Amino acid sequence: MTHARDRAIGAACGMTAYLAWGFVALYFGIITDRGVRPLELLAHRVVWSVAFCLLIVVILRRYRDLWQVMRHRRRLAALTLSSVLVAINWLAFIYAVDTRQLTEASLGYFILPLVSIVLGLAFLHERLDRLQWLCVMLAGVGVCMIVYANGHVPWIAIAVSLSFGFYGLVRKLTPVGPIVGLAVETAVLSPIALIYLLLHSSEHALIPGTYLLLILAGAITAVLLMLYARAAQTLKLSTLGFMQYIAPTCQLLVAIYVRPEAVSGYALIGFVPIWLALAIFSVHAAFVSRRESRSAMMLRLGADSSMVRARDS
Repeated sequence: MTHARDRAIGAACGMTAYLAWGFVALYFGIITDRGVRPLELLAHRVVWSVAFCLLIVVILRRYRDLWQVMRHRRRLAALTLSSVLVAINWLAFIYAVDTRQLTEASLGYFILPLVSIVLGLAFLHERLDRLQWLCVMLAGVGVCMIVYANGHVPWIAIAVSLSFGFYGLVRKLTPVGPIVGLAVETAVLSPIALIYLLLHSSEHALIPGTYLLLILAGAITAVLLMLYARAAQTLKLSTLGFMQYIAPTCQLLVAIYVRPEAVSGYALIGFVPIWLALAIFSVHAAFVSRRESRSAMMLRLGADSSMVRARDS
């Protein structure tokens, strides 16, 4: 009963995080519509994120973990690299919201799982089976269709997917928890962010209502990361894999119906092979995960029966 309750809480946390990430464009849109520039919004997000992350570290009494990371040169260097990658990702997304190119940002997050597959192949020596190769090729076809329909390379989608794909790769190779990791990453970026705000802070950001929204942007970043971490602890990766398509789907709906953009119908057709690739990839991943779970269970049952026979003899 407790395990089922944990999974239910994890599922609620995951759904909340992905839905919020899907509609956070509306929040950033309100801020940029008030005259706050993308770089300025990014700087505020960094500064207030580190403030809230450090507050959470204090509340959870994770000082020792934070100090150990700061003293470990390799981990600190890795988190410095990941901080640059996440800053690129955040800036690309904020720029997409400000310039009403959220469709391209959603495209980037749709192809992100397939980018992660290629990165795993290139850097982690993982192998792809035929269906996974088919997914990668279908996604490539979809991107080519969108490029042809729009007449330009979707740089925002490329920046979003590659920056977060490499970010995930670096964090996978760096054994640091999400809250401590984000605290270090934002702390590394905060001096640059503070200098930028001192030199280029606009009068629009100093309006009390807007300033409060900027402060809450940091809180939202930290809280959503905590919700995601809670979900990742209790849910299967295959379940999280299905959930991660919620965010770009919501972003695409926002781009079409809430903050209307000039989206070509032919460009939207290019999403079809990408969605097909994601559907095949998700079903295949769920099947492989279930098969591996059954194999592990059979091995455990075999080992238990062998121990019983050995004990009886």
